Amino acid sequence: MEFRVTPENVKILGRYLYDENGCWLNFSASTLEFDCTCSRLEAKIHSNATSWNDQFHTRVAVFIDDMETEANRITLDTDDATYLLHEEPAIRTFHVKIVKLSEAAFGKMRIDSIITDTDSPLVPAPYKTRKIEFIGDSITCGYGIEGVLGVDPFKTAQENCLKAFACRSAKALDADCQLISWSANGTTSGWVDPDVDEPSDGFLIPMIYQYTDAAYSNDSGLAKELWERWDSSRFTPDVIVLNLGTNDASYTRGIPERIDRYVREYVAFLEDIRKNNPFATIFCTLGAMDQALCPAVERATHEYAEKYKDNKIHYMPYELQIEEDGYAPDNHPSEKTHIKMSKKLIAKIKEVMEW
Repeated sequence: MEFRVTPENVKILGRYLYDENGCWLNFSASTLEFDCTCSRLEAKIHSNATSWNDQFHTRVAVFIDDMETEANRITLDTDDATYLLHEEPAIRTFHVKIVKLSEAAFGKMRIDSIITDTDSPLVPAPYKTRKIEFIGDSITCGYGIEGVLGVDPFKTAQENCLKAFACRSAKALDADCQLISWSANGTTSGWVDPDVDEPSDGFLIPMIYQYTDAAYSNDSGLAKELWERWDSSRFTPDVIVLNLGTNDASYTRGIPERIDRYVREYVAFLEDIRKNNPFATIFCTLGAMDQALCPAVERATHEYAEKYKDNKIHYMPYELQIEEDGYAPDNHPSEKTHIKMSKKLIAKIKEVMEW
């Protein structure tokens, strides 16, 4: 039997957007979770694989019953295909979790349908009581976390959001999570080379945050006024964690005027986040790769809190990564560093939220 990807059939996590064919699930950690009774489970999936070389194809993990170990990892290497997710020797009821491991900046994914070999309905998994939203860059995505600096060039096959600090923290806190994260991105500027003196500000996180899927809408050629704006009632986080500034620092370079602009735009972003999430507790974090803008994040956090008398916003720096823990490609945090980050974040959230 063939099932559409709808909340009636499956639990959906991550910002998702429908077109006439199916459900786009492009951000890291976008997830479908459900029970099914069958022996063979497949999915019709569309990807923009031919727009990317093999280095940047979408990667998907499938978990069956045991949520600790991948039963299957799939590379979406063609634009349209029916992929075998799992097969059993006999019909039985089992639990399924499908997770997009790679990020929205590279290969995209639309699931058109879930297919079983029985007529038993899919049963959505229940949502958790706690919800956390993570807003960040490549660190939040788990960029290169399964690779090694100096050995592996970055490729999406090494990108695994589930091993990164955000998903680790949510799992430890028994919370559902949603990621709005994009490599080389920031608040004022994305990553720029040292010889570039202008910000890379054409597609920044504060803009991306306003829409359900800005990349899909942009790639579809829609006029911006027709892009679907995100309806925050679809996911109402108890906690929001920001980790933005590592890429901005490549542009600010310690220049006071640029740092002041970063602070202003960070505060403006906090205003937008709070408008859409009036009851969430916000944690502003930074520091694992580069700590140049940690004082600016702390300043922005305090300025916002004072301006709006908001006591549900907190600043927390991470420890700088160290050589002994290794590095992922392009000097990104290793899994050991992500574990350290998550431990610190978990402790802070538990302290503040009394979880």
